[in-house]
Formats: sequence, structure tokens, C-alpha cells
Amino acid sequence: MLRRLSRLAARTLALTASLGAAWPTCALADNVPKALANRFREISQKAERALAAGDEGAAIRAYEDGLLTLGDDYGRAHLRLGQLYRKLRIFSEAAQHFRACDADTRVDPIDREVICREGFTAVTAPLELTNTPEGVRVVVLEPVAFIGPIANETRLPLGPARLVVEAPTGERAELNVDVTAPSTRVRVPNPAKVVEVEADAPASEVAPPDRAWIGWATAGTGLALVATGLTLGFINRGELDDVRARQVAGRCGPTRCAGDLKDLEQGAQVADGLWLGGAAVTGLGVGLWFWLD
Repeated sequence: MLRRLSRLAARTLALTASLGAAWPTCALADNVPKALANRFREISQKAERALAAGDEGAAIRAYEDGLLTLGDDYGRAHLRLGQLYRKLRIFSEAAQHFRACDADTRVDPIDREVICREGFTAVTAPLELTNTPEGVRVVVLEPVAFIGPIANETRLPLGPARLVVEAPTGERAELNVDVTAPSTRVRVPNPAKVVEVEADAPASEVAPPDRAWIGWATAGTGLALVATGLTLGFINRGELDDVRARQVAGRCGPTRCAGDLKDLEQGAQVADGLWLGGAAVTGLGVGLWFWLD
């Protein structure tokens, strides 16, 4: 028991110390072949040199590239990445790597308990799902590494998260949540009621496009033609009366009044065409207004 406590204290001190010095020796307690431990030691030394130079990004790349040869499930590399991302406050990545570290049983059990699980707890917080309607399902969409259905008290990385609530009848509602410590309360809506409220919205809120102006414009054009035709007709009538008065008075030459009468006849035809055509166009405009309104 004393030996176990002493090892636990040593691991705790190693967690709070520099990320470099104690790392290679920790791997010796893992249940891995010697060749794999040696390869990890080489990668760790490369990452330590990057950290000594103040380049944490290079240290992260060293471990991420190392996973290609060590294996994607190699927990000791995930442990280092979790610590680095935690230091950089990139909590979604840190949580993902701490979780992968805890899943690798080859890592020393005390390291998994003290570093990996403690690290995962530190960069995540539980969601308290309240007022959950019966039968609905809450699914994580983001962070992508944690996608899938969740239950009450499921832990998610600190920071923004996107959820979707699914009703048994197929309705869905999305939620944007800011996960904060020590816990985050989320009131789960009923997607069916959200859809029902949207369906009951007054129809006037979404007005159809107004096309009745086409009828008004057509009718207005027709009225303008009618007015032009009537005006020309009145003018033409006045000139006709003047010609006839000159004929009665004997003031017309052999051909002068005849030419004036011919011009007035043509003007009368134009005037009649304008007001008759305008009347037809006005009727068409009124019909379009009733049809399009």
C-alpha cells in the first residue's frame, strides 16, 4: 500500500513539473515491447528539444507524426498531446487525446488514473439535461470527435458545442451550447412543439408577391389612350365645324375645303381608333387586376 501511494505521489509531481524531463522514464512502466518504448523515447526527445526552443507546435507535430509509426492507439503519445493541448487551452483536442490515453491499457495504470483521467476531467464538464421530453434524443454534432447521442451528465470539452434534439416523430431542433465548468445546464426543448408553433404562424407574415400592379398599369395605359382619342376627337370636331362654316359663306376655293375635309376624316379615324383601343386595354387591365390580386 505504501509503495502504491509513493508511486501515486511521484506521478502527481511529474504531472505538475515540466513537460520534458520525466517523460522518457514514464514510458518504461508501460506494458509495451522494448522496441516500441525506444521509438517513443526518440520521439519524446525530439519533442523536448522543440519545447526547449519554445516551439510547442513543433512538439505537437512530433507526437502526431509519431503516431504513424507507434500506432494511432498508442496511449503514451496521446498523453503527451493531451498535456500540450491543455497547456494551449485547446480543450476539444486535449479531451480527445486524454480519452485515447485512458483507453490504452498498455499505459501504466497509475498514469492513466492520475494523468489521463484527471486531464480529461479538467478539460471537460458534464451537461445537465433538464426538462427532457419523453422519447427525445440529444445528439452531439460538434466537436466532431464527440459526435453521437449523449445522456444526462455526459462530459464534453470546455467551449462551444452544437447539439441536435430529435423527437420520436422525426422533428429536430438544434442547440448551441457554451460548455463551462463545473457543469453546464441545458434545457432540452421539444422539437415537435417547436415545429407546431412555426406551422401555426399567421399566413400574413409570409406575404405572396404583389403582382396586382400589372392590372393597374394596363388599365392606366388604356385610360390614357381613351383620353388621347377623345381629345383628338373634340379638336377634330371643332375644325370640321370651321370648314363647314367657310363652305356656307362661300369662302372655300375649288379644292381647299375638299382637302381639309379629307384630313379631318383621317384624324377622326385615328381618334376613334385611340379611344376604342384604349377602352379595350382598360377592360383588359381591370380583368388582370381581379385575376392577379
